[in-house]
Amino acid sequence: MTQLDRLVRLARKGTSLEDLCNRMDLSPRRVSYLLKEAKAEGMAVELVGGVVALHPSGPAADVARVSMDVASAEHPHRFAVISDLHFGSKYHLRDQLKDFIHLAYKKGCRNIFIPGDLTDGCYRHGRWELTHHGFQDQAEDFIKGLPEHRGLHYTAITGNHDQTFEDSSGIVVHKALEDMFRSAGRRDVDILGARGAYVRLRAKGERRGLLVELWHPFKGPAYALSYKLQKKVEGYSVGMKPDAVFTGHWHQQCYCVVRGVHAFSSGTFQGGGSAFGKALGGSPSIGGWIIEYALTKDGTVRELTPTWVSYYERETAREVSI
Repeated sequence: MTQLDRLVRLARKGTSLEDLCNRMDLSPRRVSYLLKEAKAEGMAVELVGGVVALHPSGPAADVARVSMDVASAEHPHRFAVISDLHFGSKYHLRDQLKDFIHLAYKKGCRNIFIPGDLTDGCYRHGRWELTHHGFQDQAEDFIKGLPEHRGLHYTAITGNHDQTFEDSSGIVVHKALEDMFRSAGRRDVDILGARGAYVRLRAKGERRGLLVELWHPFKGPAYALSYKLQKKVEGYSVGMKPDAVFTGHWHQQCYCVVRGVHAFSSGTFQGGGSAFGKALGGSPSIGGWIIEYALTKDGTVRELTPTWVSYYERETAREVSI
């Protein structure tokens, strides 16, 4: 185990600088050097108020701006949403994902949102369910498996599975993933933060555009699929409501409109055989959303039409005798 590994392990629960020096048998000067080295390596280890601890990544602080590839503001706007891809899992549905992205692109979508769980992570309970182990291998699988198309752009956040790499190694996962895409020569993917981000989708000539929130909650779904979406929207304070919120984590699809907010559960491209899938309960909704919308000249949503594109783990239909 390297000194950096020991530093991260001790920092997980937080420890004073004095105690850290004693436990690592290092001088304060050497520990200070290690902290700088950890920061240079993209680790979230910080010294604040005499305490060394891992600083967990949070939602993106600023509203990201994404341009629509349309001829004019009057053109029907389209984008797609996929979630919970779980690259690195033996239950990741690569063929279905590629088919959906090709279909969305063919239908005119040039922006795709992903509200979390890009990789399968390193949960202890899922160690025997992986095809790719460790951050490096899963990130490379993600880069290789996410299709490229001319003019197509992905905007994503990380979820709880991605965050397990941060918990175990201290790396800032969304930055590390984005850096790996850039190193591979791909500039079509932006990963904004952990668990949440606001994105403004705007065509040329529009003053406001569509305000979208990407959200990856902590807890599982309720018995009624729309319940937690409704509670999420009810919790928005005045002036904080987006036009639409797309939710990951639950591996279900659902759509409702509450307080003028179009709220979605975004489905998954992971099959239901994993330990986590079984823990969530129910059958996963495999597929993605294609969204078409129109805005008024003042920027309010006049109409929004969602289309759910459904897939199955096994695409062969069975005959049922009645």
